[in-house]
Amino acid sequence: MYFEGTLVGVFTLICMVGLAFLFTLTKLAIYRAFTFIFTKSIWIEYIILHFVMIVLAVASFYLFDSMDLPTRITRVFAPMFAAFAIIDFLWFHRRHFSFESKRKFALAVILADLANFAIADLLFYVYLSLLMFLGFAMQM
Repeated sequence: MYFEGTLVGVFTLICMVGLAFLFTLTKLAIYRAFTFIFTKSIWIEYIILHFVMIVLAVASFYLFDSMDLPTRITRVFAPMFAAFAIIDFLWFHRRHFSFESKRKFALAVILADLANFAIADLLFYVYLSLLMFLGFAMQM
């Protein structure tokens, strides 16, 4: 019983790190499409930001499990993701993209966040399918 829980926990952690890497890759690809010039140090900062965002989203599922889904989305997830978008815009524009116009960078952040939301939605169902397959494999 302990082994199965550990296996699922490690699988979930690997998926969270992979999702943070994929979010960072998508965001920087969109920045590259906007012809932004950035350094390699931005990778680490974005991976940390996205990993913290994913951990807080997963933790909020457990902390606010008594709420129904529409209430949880409007009172927990929407303000949390809006705060991360503002932090993303202010921190990274000031630190790495101060030479770019604010409007262009804001548009790039909005498009990158929408692309990341679509990727997260798709990969959530892939994760659930893999988790279900892992559960069936452990029962055999």
